[in-house]
Amino acid sequence: MFVGTLDGLNVLDHGHFTEIINKNSSIRDYMLIYSIKCMNDSVYVCCTLDNQFNKISESGYKNDKLFSFISSSFCITKYNKFIKVGWGNDIYTVAYPPSQSDENSQRYLFGDSY
Repeated sequence: MFVGTLDGLNVLDHGHFTEIINKNSSIRDYMLIYSIKCMNDSVYVCCTLDNQFNKISESGYKNDKLFSFISSSFCITKYNKFIKVGWGNDIYTVAYPPSQSDENSQRYLFGDSY
């Protein structure tokens, strides 16, 4: 079971909590988890993390692929687009499955900026 706490992403395994640290980003003093979703044999974590250029970071725990990214929510469309949203006026789309090499495609919902 994956659990989001102020210490970041943790997993409950054999009665003990273990913190999972993303290999591709450094975790701040605290890490807020907004959403954890298990879909398509992967675990997606919307969170705050220290990550340059707002990239999607990939890591793993045992046999599970973990994708973590700065976002308040996300969805996967029927056309295999991965859409993540934040707190402003913009959304980002990348091809599914997401990878570190995918470039973000930023789109504004209203107008052309925040």
